[in-house]
Amino acid sequence: MTGTTPNLQAWIGRCRDEVATAAVEPLRALNALLDTNRDLSPGAPLPPAWHWMYFVPSVRQSRLNTDGHPLDEEFMPRLAGTRRMWAGSRLHFRGHISIGEKLKRHSEIVSIASKTGRSGAFTLVALRHLVTGDTGEIDERQDLVFRSPTHSVASEPDAAGLTDEERIWDERRLQPDPALLFRFSAVTFNAHRIHYDLPYARSEGYPSLVVQGPLMALLMLDQLYRTDAAAPIGGFNFRARQPAFVSDELLIQKSPAGSGFLLRVTTPRGVASEMEVVV
Repeated sequence: MTGTTPNLQAWIGRCRDEVATAAVEPLRALNALLDTNRDLSPGAPLPPAWHWMYFVPSVRQSRLNTDGHPLDEEFMPRLAGTRRMWAGSRLHFRGHISIGEKLKRHSEIVSIASKTGRSGAFTLVALRHLVTGDTGEIDERQDLVFRSPTHSVASEPDAAGLTDEERIWDERRLQPDPALLFRFSAVTFNAHRIHYDLPYARSEGYPSLVVQGPLMALLMLDQLYRTDAAAPIGGFNFRARQPAFVSDELLIQKSPAGSGFLLRVTTPRGVASEMEVVV
């Protein structure tokens, strides 16, 4: 079931324009966090999705809600009594953005829909971000889900077509810890307390600190880089399926899929996040 409530209809089409520089400092921080060794010299291509280190929120401390999200925003609607989750994104790359370039980002709310799924009612807000530089652009569609605090999380089946027995996986294991989540929240200036404040995370019904969705996406892209560094990435989409917690051992896996790759992060409970990469 889908629909759009009248008071949210007015937000559709709202736009925001921002500027930034593809500075190297936050990239060095992410490079260290991921334990990787990317080329971050001036003029080098920006690794896929590392633009998430830019255009970070700059909300005043006095305007944060108790959960760490902004109390109010000029661009995004505030749905009282709900919890926000970055449910997934679809990205397409044209050319490449180089480190050191000046960047522009045009963001637009393209749809807001009330839906009912297997885990209950929720509101889906779809954003489109167009990031442009001198030598390339990134076209991203981001899905944000707003749910009641009482919802239950249901995992979803693998939608990629092949069974685990038929797949060949390159994989590595990672045990997250509070320092990893804290550092990622710091470099992205994300104040949502479920990622670094254990008593608060438990007050929202989570058993432990919650691993950030975009961090899992970057871990999947890092697994692709570690095993196929030369693979050209034309785009990807990732989708969160269920939460992963700091107490979980994460299995980060990559498998060929058609002309691209399927990647996923699994926990002892099943698939937490998955990604399809187009090369």
